[in-house]
Amino acid sequence: MGLSKVYDWWIDRRWADIVVSCLVVGSYGFIVWKTGRFDVLSWLAPGDRRGLYSAFAVVVSLTGALSGVAVSQLAAAKGPRAKALKQQGGAELAKTWRSIYAGAMGSALLALVALGLDSTTQIPIGHNAVVAKWSFLFGLSVGILKFARLTAIFQPVISMTVRDDVEPAEEDAPAPTLDIDAYQRATDSR
Repeated sequence: MGLSKVYDWWIDRRWADIVVSCLVVGSYGFIVWKTGRFDVLSWLAPGDRRGLYSAFAVVVSLTGALSGVAVSQLAAAKGPRAKALKQQGGAELAKTWRSIYAGAMGSALLALVALGLDSTTQIPIGHNAVVAKWSFLFGLSVGILKFARLTAIFQPVISMTVRDDVEPAEEDAPAPTLDIDAYQRATDSR
């Protein structure tokens, strides 16, 4: 399976971000458990971890805001390519953008939960610091994947909008046809 096929598979499946995050964090957790090493967040003092949690919550919230910019770009686009995309792929794009926004906000929420659970004392209170670290790592993984998904969707939409502005179609040129059904059949058969 080539890189292009992996990319297409990932783009077509919004739920894959959660599965990949579970696999990444689970594998990392297994390595830390078996070796007793590589627990990077444990190397930080509690105050430093809390700073990392709060900074990540702010940064990942911007992913949600950038998702709104992408939606606005498509909504403002008026050319034939944009019209075809809105008519034939609008519902899927809306679901993808909702997934990106919800994932980014979920990641920010997990970072804030970690911020609330992780104590600033040198002696952790119960297992709160452990829960905080692992929930943060899961949120970090989801946030990174949602940002990558936003980038993967945003770039083609901007390119299409620019092409419609720079290369206006002639008056009687029909809008390009996207065969969503054929695309769905092709992705379902994978």
